[in-house]
Amino acid sequence: MADMLSHLENMFGEVRNYMLTQGYKSLGILGANVKGSDVTAKFDLESENVAINYCKKHGLPVQIWTEEQGIVDVSRDPKYIFIFDPCDGSTNFKNGIEGSAFSAACVPFSKEGIANPKDVVYALIGSVVSGSVLKGSKGKGVTYKGPFNGFKKTVAHTSKNSNIQAARIEIDLDFGLNEAAGVTTEKTKMKRIHRLITTGIKNIRRNGSAAMGLSYVPTGAVNAYVDVRDLSTPENWMAAYLLVREAGGVFTDPFGNDIGEVDNMTKPYNYVASGNKKIHRTILERLDME
Repeated sequence: MADMLSHLENMFGEVRNYMLTQGYKSLGILGANVKGSDVTAKFDLESENVAINYCKKHGLPVQIWTEEQGIVDVSRDPKYIFIFDPCDGSTNFKNGIEGSAFSAACVPFSKEGIANPKDVVYALIGSVVSGSVLKGSKGKGVTYKGPFNGFKKTVAHTSKNSNIQAARIEIDLDFGLNEAAGVTTEKTKMKRIHRLITTGIKNIRRNGSAAMGLSYVPTGAVNAYVDVRDLSTPENWMAAYLLVREAGGVFTDPFGNDIGEVDNMTKPYNYVASGNKKIHRTILERLDME
């Protein structure tokens, strides 16, 4: 049997093939997803099924945690939990915007139904449109191949830039998605980042896919990624957690603490991922978390 990281890449290939041949024709909305704060498009569900069927076809000893379907048992004796989103950035995809990503993290199975970010052993983020692949395993670093290096496999490293004025920082500004639930007001969310975005950062970005935006931190394309919306669920960031840290970066909550255990796919998390400790500390100092 191929190792789990190879399976993740092969799974990404099958999902990407579906998305680019059939998925773009399947844009209809099926209803609210398990989070209740977003909707499921037909291609969201079908791309998850492509990944689930891959696991079944290859007899992988896994339990799958997904955004649209929650927990799916594939094996009677699972060794791993796969936490994945086959198309993070669904709104981008259905509107013909290229920023959408396959994101998958592999964690040792727990009978207690708990997945700790620190325990992620394999992770992969792939661009649905370009086919770029960022992947890594615990203790063995991160590699990248994509259009900017001729799809040649290279070792990924975070940026050493610590000057926030010269930094490129992704900040997720999609505030309104969960307003119906009345969780946190847009005014509060803007207050949290106001000082950060008004104190001389030269380049602020917003990608539309958390997984895609986070993938730019391990390659040094951006210096940091910030999401403090009380909205981002585990499938968005679990893969990036390993990839950022293995490439030399920092990944914490907005207070600088480790992100705790994950036990479901509906709880939202806030986080900051940075290329190095100095710029990470500066960003945390400029956030205004209540």
